[in-house]
Amino acid sequence: MLIDFSSWTQSQKQWHEITQQGMLWPVEKNFAAHSQLIKMLLRLNQELADKYLLTNQTDIATYYLIPCYTNLPQHKSLWVKHGHWE
Repeated sequence: MLIDFSSWTQSQKQWHEITQQGMLWPVEKNFAAHSQLIKMLLRLNQELADKYLLTNQTDIATYYLIPCYTNLPQHKSLWVKHGHWE
C-alpha cells in the first residue's frame, strides 16, 4: 500500500507546506523546497518500482546504471566546471 512508504508521507507533508507557505518564502527557499520534493518523489518512484517489480531489466543494478550514463551533462561548461573536460 502506498501509505506504507515513508517517502510518500514525507512528500505529502512537503507539498502541503509548499502550498500553504511557499509564496511567502524567498525564491531560493521555494526553489530548494520544490527541488527536495522532486527528489522525494523520485525516491518514491524507485521504491515502488523495486517493491512491485516494475523495472524492465532483470538485473536491477543495470536498470539504475543506464539512466546514470544516459543523463550525463550534455553541455561542455558543465563538464569543465566539474573537471571532466579539458
